[in-house]
Amino acid sequence: MPLSWQCQDAGYAAFTRIMLTLAGAFAAAGAVALLDALTGWRDRPVAPARQVAG
Repeated sequence: MPLSWQCQDAGYAAFTRIMLTLAGAFAAAGAVALLDALTGWRDRPVAPARQVAG
């Protein structure tokens, strides 16, 4: 019989939550880096700031 969430060991539950959080953070960072590389977003020239009259 498979384990359900109700009878899971607390230490294992905390470990898996931490690992899934870290995996999600690295996946998001990797996706941003990939999209940045594909679109060349960082290579675009920055427009000069406009002077405010006053």
